[in-house]
Amino acid sequence: MTEPRLTTASGIPVADNQNSLSAGARGPLLLQDFHLIEKLQHFNRERIPERVVHAKGSGAYGTFTVTHDIGKYTKAKLFSAVGRQTETFVRFYENVNAAGTGSSGFGHGDGGWALTGLAGRYDGRGQEDDYSQAGNLFRLLPPQEQQNLFDNMAGPLSQTSTAIQTRMLGHIEKADPAYAAGVRAAIGARNAR
Repeated sequence: MTEPRLTTASGIPVADNQNSLSAGARGPLLLQDFHLIEKLQHFNRERIPERVVHAKGSGAYGTFTVTHDIGKYTKAKLFSAVGRQTETFVRFYENVNAAGTGSSGFGHGDGGWALTGLAGRYDGRGQEDDYSQAGNLFRLLPPQEQQNLFDNMAGPLSQTSTAIQTRMLGHIEKADPAYAAGVRAAIGARNAR
């Protein structure tokens, strides 16, 4: 009688079940490692009945009113002024597993709440500065890292349409004009190759 061997789903013997094919010693894993891909597929599709959860709960419509100054915690204009009101919908829920037990609360892994409505869809454009942080971080980079950033941005951008490049460079320009000029030059250098 032969000793049992580990095989793939299609019956191919597996020589090594503990290591994966990679591009070099510390490189990325390769898609040609079909045994690893098959193991990941089985893991992702595994269904454990005890872990299947169903949310149950209720919600309430209302108005969120800022009652205290919380400016030190957030820059969002939504919370900027005492007395400012925003229509909201709050959903409270509890996760119940297959055994019928569950936990409620607001901690990680517990039930909790979700916020929707105008507050949940808050868009600060026009009221907030979305570009200063990116500009500040760019200016902190040493010149070589700035050049690496230009090259990394230019790679995917050089493969897009001119309209997308123009729009993206407009956003980068708002963060820092030198940042946009460097990306523009890197795109030009790539296209000249």
